[in-house]
Amino acid sequence: MTIRSVSFFIFLILTVGGVIFLSALRPVAWPYLAEAKKIDIQSGMGLREISAGLKASGLIHSRLAFNMIAVATGNASKLKPGKYTLSSGNSSWTILNYLVLGADPEVEIKIPDGASVYQIDGILSEADVLSPGQLIAYTKSSKSKLEGHLFPDTYRFFTSSTAEEVIAKFLENFDQKAKPLFGNTTGVLEKELTLASLVEKEVPVFSDRQIVAGVFEKRLRENMPLQVDASVCYVKQVRAGK
Repeated sequence: MTIRSVSFFIFLILTVGGVIFLSALRPVAWPYLAEAKKIDIQSGMGLREISAGLKASGLIHSRLAFNMIAVATGNASKLKPGKYTLSSGNSSWTILNYLVLGADPEVEIKIPDGASVYQIDGILSEADVLSPGQLIAYTKSSKSKLEGHLFPDTYRFFTSSTAEEVIAKFLENFDQKAKPLFGNTTGVLEKELTLASLVEKEVPVFSDRQIVAGVFEKRLRENMPLQVDASVCYVKQVRAGK
């Protein structure tokens, strides 16, 4: 084999290898077929672990190609932990840049006492945690009763979270801080939550709430109508969808 033949053969191998390598860095999906994927990079995860997660989530074609460009660009140790929303329509180069820049920002949200699911939906959508109406739609489709369990407190959420992630954080907080107060008696929890919500809406002064709660409980025992404005307002809010 002549020197020219060897040179051509090496050139051919390098060309084909380069094409294969660049092809491995292309987006997994065409833009109109792309999907948003959630990926959580934990503190302490290395490049190999991260690329394995990206591959498993359908965000990159090749772990090897991703690892190679991360090392070649000097970014292998610069990938930041956090929760990301990435598109399968992004190339490996773009995904690498996102991981170097950092995760979706985290925002602090205060849920006030007595806030309905409609008000909470508005608070979360205004902070870009969820899209408008996303929390309402989730609570309506859920088999579990969620309203009353969205414990008022200060939370930290990532922007562009899913409804499942938001609800999970609410319920975890409720189980830790509120549920132990109701004991284990069947049916007590939902009854007391409903009554507490009505009292909170009806009576603004905390010192008066205990008295009013006692009046409501007496009416319930005697099968009398509660005649509470808050219940009527809530029905109107549900019908209006806000």
